Amino acid sequence: MAKGLSKAIVSVLVTMTAFSAALSWSQPSMAEGALAIGLPPDVARGGYASGYSYNAKTEEDARASAMKFCRESPTNEKARSLCKVIQTFSRKCVALSMDPKAGTPGVGWGIGDDLAAAERQAVARCVATAGPSRRAACKVSNSACDGVLTAADRCDQLSGDEAIAACNEAIQKDPQAAANYMDRGFEYRNKGDGGRAMADYNKAIELNPKYVKAYNNRGLAYSDDGKDDKALADFSKTIELDPKYTKAYLNRGIIYLFSGNSDKALADINQASEIDPKDAFLALWVDIVNKRSKLQSRLPQAIAQLDMTKWPAPVIRLFLGQMTPGAVLAAADDPDAGTKMRRVCDANFFNGELALQQGNKEEATRLFRLAATACPKERTSSMGAIRELMALGIKP
Repeated sequence: MAKGLSKAIVSVLVTMTAFSAALSWSQPSMAEGALAIGLPPDVARGGYASGYSYNAKTEEDARASAMKFCRESPTNEKARSLCKVIQTFSRKCVALSMDPKAGTPGVGWGIGDDLAAAERQAVARCVATAGPSRRAACKVSNSACDGVLTAADRCDQLSGDEAIAACNEAIQKDPQAAANYMDRGFEYRNKGDGGRAMADYNKAIELNPKYVKAYNNRGLAYSDDGKDDKALADFSKTIELDPKYTKAYLNRGIIYLFSGNSDKALADINQASEIDPKDAFLALWVDIVNKRSKLQSRLPQAIAQLDMTKWPAPVIRLFLGQMTPGAVLAAADDPDAGTKMRRVCDANFFNGELALQQGNKEEATRLFRLAATACPKERTSSMGAIRELMALGIKP
């Protein structure tokens, strides 16, 4: 492979460890998988992109996830633009192989009834493209089996102490897999252990310097510590690596908003909403910043692209004057405890925003305190509530 691209291609394979454990499905009975490849005519010069999914709920989910990961490969745009699903599978194994030497086109993949069969196919394809003289260099870079949960899967899919234990196991088995450190850091941050979270994010980025999500999450950890300059730098790096990563625009915009730079905040959050106009939370944040900037609300126009049958549609209606705060809180109820917790968190935060807009600082403070205390740190509502309390001169 070309020297200028060899590091990028190696990064693809490092990142593939994250891809293999990046689905949210937690039951082995959910056993649908897909493999997506982006292959330019000249792999030696152009590299390639790849992504696979397994243990997905449906074939459609598997296809969407594989394409998402392929299009996020840290290689060049040409390879990413060629991504397409080349095969779907159920209760089978998938493997990838690559010749890492600069100037060789050796890449391969395979899907088989067991891991050995998938790996043999992947290596055979790699040898066929790299040439017989490079047979020894074609090694399996990553493999997984549909219907089986590895330690890395459990690290990604579980939460709390169970997830940390699984991540510890996954890291012991593969200390070079950046995703396991990133996932463990996420759990440590949710537990309030910022020091360990930061160490894990640093390690993930050391192993994969193009790990978009790790930069974003490290930025949030810096924000927790009040290190806004470093947080802004990480969010900016995230956007540099992935100009369509809406969460980074929103996170950076929130910091700008509460540091008094409403113009930059508005630019960032507007950009996020333009990238994903169907995201109702982004539409709500655009509305918050618009009102702070004395601009007209755009929510009446935005709802044409929003799904008003699901959460946070009640919050949209609240901001449009069609629901009361009590009705929004009631609408947050759900039989699933985790879903209810997240919705109540959002309801308290956005009800607090409305109270603040109406000049009721006492009620806003009460609601922001509830959100800051009960919201998981992963929720933007948590970050917003903490920032609002600080702006009101109250220690969160």
